[in-house]
Amino acid sequence: MNYILLLIDQYSDNIHSFLISHVVLAPLLLLFAEESGIPILVPGDAIIGYVGFSLSQTHTAALWEAFVLALLAVICGSSILFFISKRWGQFVLTKLSRFIFLKQKHLDRAEQLFGKYGIWAIIFGRHIPGLRLPITIFAATSGIRYRLFI
Repeated sequence: MNYILLLIDQYSDNIHSFLISHVVLAPLLLLFAEESGIPILVPGDAIIGYVGFSLSQTHTAALWEAFVLALLAVICGSSILFFISKRWGQFVLTKLSRFIFLKQKHLDRAEQLFGKYGIWAIIFGRHIPGLRLPITIFAATSGIRYRLFI
C-alpha cells in the first residue's frame, strides 16, 4: 500500500514540475490528455484554475489567448475520444459493464435518453465535473452525430 502511495506522490510531483517548467504547453497537453480519456490525477478544472492564477501573476500571455488555446485543446481531445468511442465504445462498455455493475438495460436507457435529450444532456452534462468523459462516450455510442456533439 505504501508503494502505491509513493507512486502517486511521485506522479503528482512530476506533473507539478512539468507544469512549472512548461507554463503554457503543460496545461494544454494535460487538458488534451484528460479530454482524450487518458486518466490523470489532476482534473481539468484545476488545470484551468492553475493557468488563470499563473497568468494573473506572471502576465506571460493574455487571458483570451489562454482561453482560446484551452478551448482548442478541449475540442481536439474530446473529438479524439468521441471518434474512439464511436468505433470501440459499445464493445468496451459491454466488456467493462460486469466490473462496474452496469447492466444492458442501463445502457439501453442511456441511449434512449440521449435520443430524447441528446443536445441538452451534452450541454449540461459536460459542465458537471466527472461527467465529461462518460457524456462523450455515451454520446458517441448512442449515435449522436459529431456536428451535434461539437
